Amino acid sequence: MKDPEDREITSTLYGGDIEMRIKQEILIGIGGVKAVRKLGYNPSVWHMNEGHAAFLGLERIRELVQEHGLTFQEAIEAVRAGNVFTTHTPVPAGNDVFSISLIDKYFGDFWPKLGASRQDFLNLGLEKKTKLRRIIFNDYFSPKTLWKIKRSFKVTWRSIKEIMEPRLARY
Repeated sequence: MKDPEDREITSTLYGGDIEMRIKQEILIGIGGVKAVRKLGYNPSVWHMNEGHAAFLGLERIRELVQEHGLTFQEAIEAVRAGNVFTTHTPVPAGNDVFSISLIDKYFGDFWPKLGASRQDFLNLGLEKKTKLRRIIFNDYFSPKTLWKIKRSFKVTWRSIKEIMEPRLARY
């Protein structure tokens, strides 16, 4: 990362505005999968601590579609079988919310690589309860591409269930 703008992405964790956050989460998620692959590893299970690495599911779906010929739905099922999610901040304030325009900006060329329509892609993270139609990729997207949720602390389980159970019930 020679460009000063790129270096800014890694200069402060959780820093900056929401656009900086999506850049960081793309780097952690998609870049993380690519880095692990470059190091020669092929994990059978991928762990997402919090939603910060949730985009790793997208990269894994892309790999399965482009490199192994799976359909978008088949790839989601395969990825779901090998993802685990843990959280220690199961509250709305601990989860990033990305607008559809921001998702379009950073993923407009990505969903075709998944063999997905824009709407199918957005549905992975779309919060349908609000009129604002927000995208919440880390806490909505993660459950749609995971196999198991683990809790970091027993005390937070009730909070996790309140946030995650309605989302998981649909899958």
